[in-house]
Amino acid sequence: MEFDPQRGLVSRPEQEIAAHRRVLPVRECEFDVECHGEPDSSTGYLVNIVDIDRVVREHGPPILEAGELHDARWILLRLAEEVERDLGVSVSAIRLRLAHNASLTLERPSMSHIFRLSFEFAASHRLHASSLSDAENLRIFGKCNNPNGHGHNYRLEPEFEATSTSELRTSPRALRDLVGETIMEKFDHQNLNLDLPEFAELNPSVENIAKVIFDDLSKATADSNLEVSLRRITLWETSKTSCVYPA
Repeated sequence: MEFDPQRGLVSRPEQEIAAHRRVLPVRECEFDVECHGEPDSSTGYLVNIVDIDRVVREHGPPILEAGELHDARWILLRLAEEVERDLGVSVSAIRLRLAHNASLTLERPSMSHIFRLSFEFAASHRLHASSLSDAENLRIFGKCNNPNGHGHNYRLEPEFEATSTSELRTSPRALRDLVGETIMEKFDHQNLNLDLPEFAELNPSVENIAKVIFDDLSKATADSNLEVSLRRITLWETSKTSCVYPA
């Protein structure tokens, strides 16, 4: 499936061959619903997840089908309204999971629309601070101070906030192209200490790498004609270690 900024979710073949037809395969769509409020004093539940599942399954398909006449912003708002109307709870966020590890989230009450994407790249580095002695570097960084370096499979998760107040005009594909050209081509399969001038003197810790990526991507986003701004990034170095910037 592809996200079309005017029509919401469409399957790629139908989008290319017969864009005028209704092509929303709802079985492939996933929603995440976040609610807030006070739990019931007797059950301890804020809301029964079985009820949330029922409301989404009942109202999600017809809303998605009607969504071909609107955009994903309309789809998320309508479904949030149905959950609140049916269950009497406040929806703080609702997320539509798109293809290729992308999602669009409506946050309330700010009404912000957030695109989240996921990328992976492989890179090597050596953790070494030039201001410290060799003994201090070895004590602090251990094996990560190995002169020959070591590698990671990094996972990058940028968040873009839509800046248009009317309708979504930016697609995940356009954002993927932007990140690919700006970050992936620069970082993938590189020795960060040797190949990227930013780390000639700067220790390539996950914190410093995250800031460099954010600065590069933020500038590229601002210079593009996409109606989004870069909100933050999360960079995973391992399954246990990540950095969010800005925090």
